[in-house]
Amino acid sequence: MRQDLGFRRGIAISLNHLGDVALALGDIAAAKQHFYEALQTAIDLRATPLALDSLVGWAACLARAGETGRAVELLQVTLSHAASGQEARDRARQLLAELKSPLPPELIAARQTMSGGEAGEFVLLYTINKLLSSPPD
Repeated sequence: MRQDLGFRRGIAISLNHLGDVALALGDIAAAKQHFYEALQTAIDLRATPLALDSLVGWAACLARAGETGRAVELLQVTLSHAASGQEARDRARQLLAELKSPLPPELIAARQTMSGGEAGEFVLLYTINKLLSSPPD
């Protein structure tokens, strides 16, 4: 059983990396699919830090597709959650800094309010539920 969990965790990590590669190549649809599968696997394993890594990748896809508001929301969820690893936080901060300039300050503040504070776990679960209920195109 332990090996199976480790193997599935490795698959989820690899899917996140494949998503990064697909995004770097400009294939947003493939990237979203990889991040979606990684997120599903991380949730099945109850690997919250790994799920948060997937959210950062998904946010990058959304940003590339022009869905800046939704990208900011996912990045704020990642930054506000205690289980986020340092690499996920660093990537989220970098992408958020890149996205903030074209957004009106009111939208940024509203998105930050929605995902911050004590309700981080609830917001994470709600966000993941929304993403998993609508698979990528």
